[in-house]
Amino acid sequence: MDLFDAPFYWGRITRQDAEEILDQSGLKNGLYLIREKFEEAGSYAITLCFFKRFYHYRIDRLLNDNVILNGSRAQEKFTFSNNDIQSNGHGRSTRNSEQIEFPGPMELINHFQKHAERLVTTLSIPCQRPFNYNFIQFWCVPLLTPELYMNKIFQAASNTDDEIPIKDKLTSKRYIYERRVLKTLHESELWFHSCIGRQEAEVRLENAGRKNGLFLVREKLVDKRSRAGYSLSLCFQQEYHHYIIQKTPNDCLQVASSNKSRCINQFGSLAQLVDFYHRNHQDLACTLQYPCNRPGGSIRIVPYRTLLDGCLTYFYLKYLLMKFLFLVDRNTESESSSTDLSSPTLPMLNDPNNTSSFDFNVANSASTFDCDNNHDSSLIENAFIDEKYLILGDKLGTQKKSYF
Repeated sequence: MDLFDAPFYWGRITRQDAEEILDQSGLKNGLYLIREKFEEAGSYAITLCFFKRFYHYRIDRLLNDNVILNGSRAQEKFTFSNNDIQSNGHGRSTRNSEQIEFPGPMELINHFQKHAERLVTTLSIPCQRPFNYNFIQFWCVPLLTPELYMNKIFQAASNTDDEIPIKDKLTSKRYIYERRVLKTLHESELWFHSCIGRQEAEVRLENAGRKNGLFLVREKLVDKRSRAGYSLSLCFQQEYHHYIIQKTPNDCLQVASSNKSRCINQFGSLAQLVDFYHRNHQDLACTLQYPCNRPGGSIRIVPYRTLLDGCLTYFYLKYLLMKFLFLVDRNTESESSSTDLSSPTLPMLNDPNNTSSFDFNVANSASTFDCDNNHDSSLIENAFIDEKYLILGDKLGTQKKSYF
């Protein structure tokens, strides 16, 4: 069985969430669940209940891709009474038992379902997640479903490492391709504003309402001295707070902190970092609550041919491009539309009130293409499309723009 298919796997939840789930499930001895840690894909933890106490064990991955179980701090500190030890036969210290390597998390779970060893008790009662529970949850990527996530992983796995069997890529080696997918997951999200300055960030936050928890992430030119890759701009109590997001030598991300004595959380991707600080205000003035949407056409504008994927997509985009050129030739003033393309508060894609403003009829597309084929092909080659808003024009939208 794959870990994603295991009913006791709850995905990316905090230890507090895990304790609440076990509490609501009865606090029975041996009740447990598996969760993924927020910091890095492929890093897991076991939350186990014993005598109404919670114990959290890390499942750490070694350089050889094997995994081991690391002990719970609560287990080291807690001294069991003699009655508890005699009646249960457990309560042993994690320091005295030898670490065992396992090929993957499921093999480790299967072992500790039968043997306590480094645990306070065996994993005897799985805490099952509800049916249709979305265990791939990124608050900052609201449209990401388990199916879409697995499809992205499959695409990443299919295009590289031909020497590794596809079955291994999607099971024991899957964490490798998960991390690759997560590295770029932020690029199409509206809270990511590409390379803008601090002053422009404050203007966009001001236009978006300047409420507590309003935030955006902007890209910075890489400085080898400071290793700053991004900046987080956040509103709190009518003031703006800017935090440097550093790239670490091991290719992780962390919010720079002046407190050198405390441990700094490191994350494998921007999406994981934003998702963590939505739940925890540690190091920040407050939690991240409201994404400040970037203006239309600000980033991710690419040549339209790079978006072509299949015949229908080709004709669809050609239809939009031809229609745009036709509108330009007729000097149609499309900028007078009620939608303000420069507004930083455009609706998120999961907004139920956000409906499409164009209609494409495949059956009638051929005649449209035929009548528009008199346009200069060089104009089409120089046209660009923003896949978020279908804004047509040159780079950064400095030419006439139109939307449909």
